[in-house]
Amino acid sequence: MTDTIRLGRYTVVFDDEGATFTSSIPRARYRINATTATNAIDFMKHHRTLCLAMMNAHLEELVPYKIAEAGE
Repeated sequence: MTDTIRLGRYTVVFDDEGATFTSSIPRARYRINATTATNAIDFMKHHRTLCLAMMNAHLEELVPYKIAEAGE
């Protein structure tokens, strides 16, 4: 079973290596590889600034985590 949460307009999906979060508007995908980001509780506990950036749509704070899409 995959652990998933929604933060603002983002859906966060966790795996053994970290978390991938996506936004439909604007269409974007982000990734954090960290052992502290493999489940919702640790993610919210250890990456509070990132969670707040997602909930408040502060895109400039998400730039370091952005995964380039094809054509970018």
